[in-house]
Amino acid sequence: MKDELQGKLVEILTSLQAAAGKATDVAVTQLPEIAQSYVLYGRLYLTVAILVGIAGIYIARRFEVLSRDDYSRDSLWVIASCTSFIFSIVLLATHFQEFFLVWAAPKVWLLKEIAGLLK
Repeated sequence: MKDELQGKLVEILTSLQAAAGKATDVAVTQLPEIAQSYVLYGRLYLTVAILVGIAGIYIARRFEVLSRDDYSRDSLWVIASCTSFIFSIVLLATHFQEFFLVWAAPKVWLLKEIAGLLK
């Protein structure tokens, strides 16, 4: 009975090792496509972040113009303008370097992302 259990254990471990080897082979063959998709994701994400930052600065400018046109200088317009401007500047400052890196040197950006994932 003990010999049968050991034989089954060896059989199960061998099948698990074979399955893990197949999964590794599939992952290695798909690695270039996975890396390319991740770079595309990074480009889209960072482009949207930069566009939102620029749109926020534009909106802040519009709020400032509206508050100037309105003689009462409603505090809501001033708060909205300042909030939009600060949010946009922070958004641009945090994503500016990565945006140019992902477009100019996508391989370097990918390596930095992988290094960040491994930490």
